[in-house]
Parts: sequence; C-alpha cells; structure tokens
Amino acid sequence: MKRLLALLLILMLLLSGCGKTEKETEPEAVPGVDAKSGEWTGRGGSFTLSPVEYPKNCQMSFAHEGTRYYFTVPDFEDTVILRGEQELCRVDGFIYSVDTAEDGFWYSTEDRAEDGCELVMLTRLDYDGVRQEEIVFKLPAGCYFRRFLLAGDAFCLNCSDRLRVYDRAGSLLADIPHAEWSGQLIKGSNGEIYFVEPYETSGGAVGRVDLSGGRIEPQFSYPTGAVCPGDAESALILILGDGLYHLGTEGETVPLVIWEECGLALFGVMDVEAEADGSYLLCGTSFSPMRLSPADPGELKARTRLTLGVMGLHGSLPHAVAAFNARSADCCVQLVDLTEGGFTPEQALTRLNTQLISGEGPDMLAFSGQSLSPFPFLRKGLLRDLEADVAADPDIALDDLWTALPIKNDCGGLYLMAADFSIETRLGLRETFGDADGWSFDSYLALARSTPDDRVVMYNLTRDYFLDQSASRFLRQAINWQTGTCDFDNPAFIELLEATRDMKETPEDLNNMVFGINLMADGYMATDLVMLNRVTSLARETRRIGKPVAVIGWPTPDGSCGTDMGMNLVGVLNTSEHAAECWSFLKDSLLHPSAIPAYEPLIRAELNEARQIEPAEDQQLFSDMLTAPISAAEEQQFYRMLDAIEHTTLYDETVMSIIREEAAAFLAGQRTAEETARLVQSRVSLYVSEQA
Repeated sequence: MKRLLALLLILMLLLSGCGKTEKETEPEAVPGVDAKSGEWTGRGGSFTLSPVEYPKNCQMSFAHEGTRYYFTVPDFEDTVILRGEQELCRVDGFIYSVDTAEDGFWYSTEDRAEDGCELVMLTRLDYDGVRQEEIVFKLPAGCYFRRFLLAGDAFCLNCSDRLRVYDRAGSLLADIPHAEWSGQLIKGSNGEIYFVEPYETSGGAVGRVDLSGGRIEPQFSYPTGAVCPGDAESALILILGDGLYHLGTEGETVPLVIWEECGLALFGVMDVEAEADGSYLLCGTSFSPMRLSPADPGELKARTRLTLGVMGLHGSLPHAVAAFNARSADCCVQLVDLTEGGFTPEQALTRLNTQLISGEGPDMLAFSGQSLSPFPFLRKGLLRDLEADVAADPDIALDDLWTALPIKNDCGGLYLMAADFSIETRLGLRETFGDADGWSFDSYLALARSTPDDRVVMYNLTRDYFLDQSASRFLRQAINWQTGTCDFDNPAFIELLEATRDMKETPEDLNNMVFGINLMADGYMATDLVMLNRVTSLARETRRIGKPVAVIGWPTPDGSCGTDMGMNLVGVLNTSEHAAECWSFLKDSLLHPSAIPAYEPLIRAELNEARQIEPAEDQQLFSDMLTAPISAAEEQQFYRMLDAIEHTTLYDETVMSIIREEAAAFLAGQRTAEETARLVQSRVSLYVSEQA
C-alpha cells in the first residue's frame, strides 16, 4: 500500500508540474504602496533595509555626534576601541557594559573580590579616548554586578538580585530588590530609566526606576515581544514578529514599521537603536547589524518572494536569510516554519505532502539533523539537481565546493547545498595512531582491552552512542536506493554488532566526571572528541594538546575515514517556479558563510588572514582563535582532513530505528548477532523496496 501511495504521489506531482520549466513571473507588489497612485497606504512607515559593516570581532558600539564608536576584542586579551575606522585606544580586559554622557563614556571591565565582596570599577574616557576618572563601588556579599546605566549624575547598577544606585562620589543612594538574575535596565528616550522584567513564557512587565523614592514603580505589562530604547516619538520601542512599534509610557502601541508592508521579511530582531537621521540599527540572534532607513514609497522595489520551509528556526540559516534579504534588490526569502500552529513534525510533513500534491508548498526546504530528512524527497525526485546551476554560474566552480563530493556520495547528486560546514571528529596522538585518517573496530577493541581501568579510549561512551555512530555510517554501503536493495546479513554488519557488544562503556556521571585542559596529552584519554567550526580550529586543538595528532574520526569496519561533514542543507523543490532566484540565494549564502566555508576561495582567504596573526603573550585556553600565525604544516593537515572526508552526517532515521530495535535484544543477550543481522535485513529490505 505504501508503494502504491508513493507512486500516486509522484504521478500527481508530475501532473501538477513537478519538474516543469521555469516560467516568467512578475515580482510581488510592495503591499504598502498603492499600485495606481504610488502613495503609501501602510499602517507603519516606509523603510528600506541595508546591511551594516561592523569591524571584525565587534562586541558593542554607540554613536556620538554622528560618529560611531566600536568596541572590538581581537585577541580576547584586551579591548580595542575604534572611532570610525581609527583606533582610539586599548583597554585591558573585556568591557561588559558602556553608557554615554556629555563629558565622555563610561565602561566596566572585570570586577574583583575583596573581603568576600565584589568591587566594581567604572572608568570614564573622553571622546578622544583619554582616561578622565575612575569610581569603585563595593557591593554587599552575595550581590553580583551585571550592567550599569547613567541616570543624570547617578549610576544605576543592575546586580544579581537588586538595583544599586550610587552618586558620583560612590555613596549608595538606593538599594532596590528584584527577582534574582532577572530583568534588564533600559534608558528611555525621555531620560527615564526603566526596569524590564520578562515573564517565563512571553512578554513581561515594565517599571520606572524611581531614584528619589528608591523603588521600581510599575508602569505596564506587554503580552509578547521585546522592549528597547525609544526615539523622538516614543520613550520605548516594542519589537514584535511583524515589525516595530512605538511604545508609550502606559503601554500604548503605534506601528513604526510593518515588515510585510515594506516588502521585507525579517525575524530574530533583538535590539533596536534609533539614529539621529531617523534610521534604526537592528541587531538580532539571526543576523548581523542592519540599518532600517526611511524611504520614499517610490524607492521600494517590488521583489520576487521566495519561501523556505523549515522545521523550526535552526543553525545559521536565519542569519543567512536575513542578510540576503538586506543585500538583494530582486528577491526576498520568507522563512516558513512548517510546525507553526502547534503541528508536530509528523503532522507538518503530512501537510507539506498535501501541498506538494496540489502544486503548492515552499520554493525551498531546509534539512538539518533528523527533524526533516531529505531522503523521501530525493527518492520521489522532488529536489532539483543543483549541479546545472553551478555549471551555469560564471563565478562558482564545482571543484571549489568542498561539500559537493560528500553530498553527491550520500544523495546520488548535488541535490542539496550548504554555505558552510562543521566537523565533529576524534583526534588521537600520532604516536599511537600514526598518520591515519581512520581506525577499525578491531583497532578500537584492541586499544580498549589494553587501556588500564583508570584510563579511557573515549570519554563518556555508551553502547547506544557507539551503535548510532557506527550503524549510521554503515548504511551508506548497505543500501542501494536506486535498485531498492540492501545487505545487512553479512560479516561486516555482524562485526559491527559484536563490536558494540564488546566495547568498553565509560559513561559520565557525578562520580566519575573528569576535568582538565589536556587529558589526551596527559595520558588519561586515548582520543578526544572535538568540534571544528573554523579553518583554524584543527590547528588550535593541536596546539592545545601540545603533541602531533591524527584526525581519525569514528572507528569503521574497514578502518576508512570516520570523519563526516555536518551541514545545514537547503534543497530547491522542482515545483518552484523561481529556480534562478533560489540559486541566487544559495550562491549568496556560499559567499557569506558562518562556519568553515564550503567555497574554497573563502577558505584560502581565511587561511591567509591566519598567516598574518600577531603573536599574543597569553594563550586563551577556551578560545577557538589562534594566538600565533598558522604554519604551513598546520594548513597541510587541515587540507588533508578535508580531502579524506567523503560523507555527510545524513542518514535515514527509519532504518536507524529498525537497527536500534533489533539490536536491543542482541545486546540484552536474547539472540545472536547472526540472528539480529537477518532480522534487520528482513525489515529494512521491505522498507527500502517500498521507498526506492
């Protein structure tokens, strides 16, 4: 029956236009502009969006008299303050909080303890970067500093369980309790200081800090969104999912800008800063800073709207979408959460299939982890082969995409695209593993048997984890989706099951937790699990360990490469009428990665920067940044690792569920490995034949 339904689905998709050629379509009109008169009709204002380039490693900024000041942390040792592009001064330590006054700006760095109390030092620089004065505040025991704001000549410190208000001489003016580790201080554009305390689920309460009365005076509550400092029209601004709103002192709201009215698709906005020219700087969890600028309705250009279906917002994808929307003059991508409305992933997938049958649904789909698997879409021929788009693009060469081979190996073609990737792998000392790119089950078991009881081969290892890691990689060689066949009833899979039974568990619990910086070089661990997110991460890990390492990944039956690429993958549906526009988004993402770039020229550029690093005095143990230039040998080892990787972390969750279920009885001693292999073969054969 499942096979019949699958065939019917394919037939209906073909009839509804699956695989159809792209047709000419008019870009969508800007909703807030009257099509006939060209006049603005929106509830909010008319705005355009543009990206803002901040200096690298910028942590915060402010504007003064038309010039922006930036606080950057290039080496995690000190803070470099820039005025525009010019270096103004350097400050020892990390700056946690900044506020401005007429005579300069104040900042706080790391505090220190004295007699069981915390000492907080605030320093004032003038706007030329010259140090003018310092004030030290002594907090009571158990009270910890978080952030400060200036309130006239007073300093309002938000601490772990209270607000502490001091005068310029350091004398305490008020001690105002609040819920522990809750709430934030916001300075309204009317000069008042507000304390915003979010509720557990959504929204929160806003109170005015009454400095003279020494209390927080309740003002109003808001049901959802985030509260930020205001502008010339209102003391505060409220960020909602559909746009920004002026927020009055009694909680009244007036639309400032509605994203859809301006033809924008924006999400994840967390902070707003009003600028003197009527623009707004937007910052958020999903994008780098952007500028929202007032515009004549005639400046708003109609753009082609693309939809990208996701199962919840995940990874760096929201950032890529928001940044593309700010850069693109022709297209706008709208993220569509398929689970929105309380749908489970299973219900969302059923709805999506129904939409695809009727020729609807999104232009693109995002596949991350197992929340939305690409395999059902691949087997039904619903995803566009992107190799033709790469071949037709004069700027992108297929040989320059490091992710292309692993994706093609696992998907049968370049049906998915990733802007960047990360690598979760295992390192071993070269003195133990040589110069290998992998290791076998036999090698692992032999090492585990020879390892003393007070040492481990793999820290926090369980049989369930071992089975998942081993079996998910075995699926590649065991299943042929094109022919609808599989082979699990063989010596290699039996060896995998027996290795899972015989492996040495080393689960972490409260009684055996181990802490240390260099457990592998110290001999406690034979291998170390690492996550590599930058082109310099492998070099950084090698330096941390202090000895030559081999990148061995997870053990495999034949000892081949056990390292895979983890990616946030996007595919273009054949039902989309905007294939060219979809490629423009994918290309833009390739050129603006968040992790290790998939595009080789960007890797070369980052390595070139790493060659120019100035040596630092202290090595930051928990930083992923190098404190000395990368060497030729380190670059060579990085490229060797990339050359060895042939697969992604994708696997079919249904097959894995079958293996887990059947292996449970084997691991409990209720059947043999051979019997288990035959049962897995029988169940997976039926599933594969239905799906192929």
